[in-house]
Amino acid sequence: MKAAKKPQLASVEQLFGMEPPQVHCSICGKTLFPDMENIEGVEACEHLAFVFYGIAGEYGHKSSAFEAKFQPVEDDFDSSESVTALAQAGYKNELLVLEITYGGMGHGPSCYTDLYGFDFSIERTSDQEDQ
Repeated sequence: MKAAKKPQLASVEQLFGMEPPQVHCSICGKTLFPDMENIEGVEACEHLAFVFYGIAGEYGHKSSAFEAKFQPVEDDFDSSESVTALAQAGYKNELLVLEITYGGMGHGPSCYTDLYGFDFSIERTSDQEDQ
């Protein structure tokens, strides 16, 4: 098997008018936003490296490992450029970046893209394996 040398990007575009999705960790299944009305209330698991909110142009979560490794330009997180920047910071294919685009008619038609980074290199503890 030939391993990819850079973070992997998975893009999903929802139908216009759909609510933002309820995102779960792709590794352990934890719900990241138990209260969808409060996007500031992200409940990060240990696998979540970052959450970037396109609507606000800022991070909702950065793990300490992510902060130590990656110093992005805060207000310019283009997904294709970001994968390159994440690779330059040392991330390889252990990082999955989930890009979700959604839109609606809040104050006229608008679309937003949120990015979620999941680090597959985090080892599970025996407590997690028992769950």
